[in-house]
Amino acid sequence: MLLNELSVGQLNVFQDKFSTYFTEKEFENLANKRFFLVPLEAASKQNSKISVENIVFKKGNDDQDFELSFTLIFTDENGNQTEEMKIKGQMSVVNTENGLKIDRYYDGETLMSLIYK
Repeated sequence: MLLNELSVGQLNVFQDKFSTYFTEKEFENLANKRFFLVPLEAASKQNSKISVENIVFKKGNDDQDFELSFTLIFTDENGNQTEEMKIKGQMSVVNTENGLKIDRYYDGETLMSLIYK
């Protein structure tokens, strides 16, 4: 389904699915930046599907911090790869009363560049 075919309500439901993985503060911060919708928007703009591969986490300076990397793969309607983008970032994970949650996420906003190509 293309981004322009989704209603605002459907976009909110899609975005809200990520809320269980983040602290409330960080979820709101990222949602306000459209962070959860950017990959969908980038794929839609390129008439592609998007998938994630090669996810790697490395422990950072303390028990809460992690370096992360992954590869986004864009494929056309025939399943042919049209683009590959390597993403590197950082996150902090904290233990809350509801379990482990991402309290800080940063990837340099490299995904935004896909929208404005």
